[in-house]
Amino acid sequence: MSHLFLLSSAFALLALPAWAQTTAINGTVEDQNHKPTGGVTLRIERQDLRGAFSVRSSSNGAFLYVGLPVGVFRVFCQEDPDSAVEVQTQVGDAAIVNLTCVLGGFRPPDRGSLDRRPGRGIVDRVRADLDRVARGGDSFSEDEMRRFNRVRDRIAEFQSAREAGRFDREVLNEVIVGLNAIIERTRLRARDQDCVAEDLRRLQELRDRPDTFTVKLDTSEGPVMVEIHRAWAPIGADHFYELVKAGYFEGARVFRVVPRFIVRFGIAADPAVTAEWKNNILRDDPVLQHNVRGTLVYATAGPNARTTQMFINLGDNTQSLDPQGSAPIGRVISGMEAVDALYPGYGETPDQRMIEARGNQYLQAQFPRLDYIKTATVQ
Repeated sequence: MSHLFLLSSAFALLALPAWAQTTAINGTVEDQNHKPTGGVTLRIERQDLRGAFSVRSSSNGAFLYVGLPVGVFRVFCQEDPDSAVEVQTQVGDAAIVNLTCVLGGFRPPDRGSLDRRPGRGIVDRVRADLDRVARGGDSFSEDEMRRFNRVRDRIAEFQSAREAGRFDREVLNEVIVGLNAIIERTRLRARDQDCVAEDLRRLQELRDRPDTFTVKLDTSEGPVMVEIHRAWAPIGADHFYELVKAGYFEGARVFRVVPRFIVRFGIAADPAVTAEWKNNILRDDPVLQHNVRGTLVYATAGPNARTTQMFINLGDNTQSLDPQGSAPIGRVISGMEAVDALYPGYGETPDQRMIEARGNQYLQAQFPRLDYIKTATVQ
């Protein structure tokens, strides 16, 4: 069912310390027949706040699309201050904010991997959830708080290993055991119980993924088989797995082809899908493999800036790309002839901002000969 979050009042600037101002937005959640189903108040906090805002929920009622001026913001529900999400915006961005509070009586569904805080992923989100739950439990005993702290310590240990290029399954198992203990032996509110249980399920799924897997990119020039190695770049490999499983690449055009250098893709066919994923910014993996011909790599605008755009190296780009922190996550094991055949005639002409805003509608009208990915599947 589709829901729309409509503005129902002007912004009210509240008196706050000099370093911040808060805008309160009161709105109504409506169903697809425009019948009110409830209301919610958002607060957006930023130093020297300027600009206009528009807010609506996505079709699942869980995400809020917030048009923000440039800067870093904290967005949270008035009804649940612990729901704060930090959003960093650039020119023209429409940030997608996932709030943990109830929107007009709807419990947010599975948030999956779509966490919007820069550099965050599944494990970091679990840590953030535990911090929030622990802060909200005024009556937790010392034993209960020790359980929280043990799990948070193991999460920090796991993430340190992951950022060094090592997926430590043993430590992740300790995190999972600790979450089970919190669920079974800690007095949690019903909402927090559901949240921790969902986090546990996602960590179990993360643990059980294969360390090496093959993805078939069925392109308009033929099939391309890519072998992905968690040991090469665990953060990037896990994110690619999630993108493929979500069907993100289906219909996506290969919009940049530079012969003897790279072919680039990763902006979704549907701009709404791009918007849902583009702010899920990844921390960098260390460069453990060279950028040789046939390797698959995330495109990046700088340190800790990877999202969904990727490229395949057409030549040996070790000297130029390794020093930039471009960490290969896998390599083409068959179908490189299809990669070489991808249409190069438009060069670097397609405008990435227009692709993000209009998707394939823009590309098919202006660049009809671009090749594309029909489907991407984990084999």
